[in-house]
Amino acid sequence: MNRDYLGGLLSHGAQVVNCYGWNIDSGPYAVRNSGVIPAVKKWLAGQKLPTTWVQSSAISRVKAIHAKFSKMEQTAQRLVASGHDPHVIQSTLNSLQKEFEPLLKAGQFEQAEAAVDRAIEKLHTLRR
Repeated sequence: MNRDYLGGLLSHGAQVVNCYGWNIDSGPYAVRNSGVIPAVKKWLAGQKLPTTWVQSSAISRVKAIHAKFSKMEQTAQRLVASGHDPHVIQSTLNSLQKEFEPLLKAGQFEQAEAAVDRAIEKLHTLRR
């Protein structure tokens, strides 16, 4: 955790930040030598931290998937409202859920997104 990341968390509304690893001397979870402790001391003393927000590509991908998922749900609702067979639409959504959830839980974001794309395309073909 660096001061830019910490600043981003705090400037975007974080009220609690867990600095796990404060007592670890080395390795990926070591905070002691990462600069977070001096940054926290400066922040506690009233100094501003950078307000940049760095997101991992995984977080960006998950947000994109959720946006597509929302679009898919809206499409399904419009189809039902326009008189399409709700059983066919529900079957499409159930099929997606069985494929999608394990992929998302396994961190296979590209495959999960592709599954959502296929479900959206299938719903669009029902419109025709």
